[in-house]
Amino acid sequence: MESKKHFWWWSPLLVLLAWELISRQGWISPQLLPSLESVGGALVSLFSSGDLLRHLGISLLRVILGFSLATVVGVSLGLAMGWFKWWRGFFDPLVEILRPIPPMAWIPLAILWMGIGETSKIYIIFYGAFFPIVINTTLGVKSIDGNLLKMARSMNLRGWLLFKEVIFPGSLPAVMTGLRIGLGVGWMCLVAAELIAAESGIGYLIEESKELLRTDRVVLGMLLIGAMGILSDWGVRSLEKYVRRWL
Repeated sequence: MESKKHFWWWSPLLVLLAWELISRQGWISPQLLPSLESVGGALVSLFSSGDLLRHLGISLLRVILGFSLATVVGVSLGLAMGWFKWWRGFFDPLVEILRPIPPMAWIPLAILWMGIGETSKIYIIFYGAFFPIVINTTLGVKSIDGNLLKMARSMNLRGWLLFKEVIFPGSLPAVMTGLRIGLGVGWMCLVAAELIAAESGIGYLIEESKELLRTDRVVLGMLLIGAMGILSDWGVRSLEKYVRRWL
């Protein structure tokens, strides 16, 4: 197992080598696939001007706010739906009706309801992240072993103690899986959110660069979102380890 952990970087390295080979050989036009050198140049240029950190910071803040709201609402509702049948009976049809609607479809209504400010952008990210969280949390509570619950009740565990000692620890793996998926979807929704009359953010940078035919900056923006997704996923995994130790 340990040896496998040391080779996690092989697949990204092979992709980068293939990318460099294709660009050096001229098999694909630089307008379609910029070289690593040009993407690196775009990174240095944007970082030197301060635009990179500005766009990245604003996008990160939007994702954090949207994802945090989705976590609070999704986990709370998921725990209630998983434990109380009448909550599940009431909310499950609503979740299943809204879940297939893509976040992009909400952009016109988000603009009409909330304007073109930050609220509408955060809502799109919240919407995308919410459903994986609530569904996985609900399934996590429903999948708790019934015999374990009977044993807990026989030991007179009720209310908060039952939740703290049995329900939350038993559903935690599914909750954390939902958080990881929801966070990934939140980053995917970022570009859609920043199409709403945005003047900053990585999504805006990608859209602006597309209009200017700066594919090096488009690819850089995509790589930045991927890198931030990996770092945030690592953060959620670290949080899970911490919570498990606390429990």
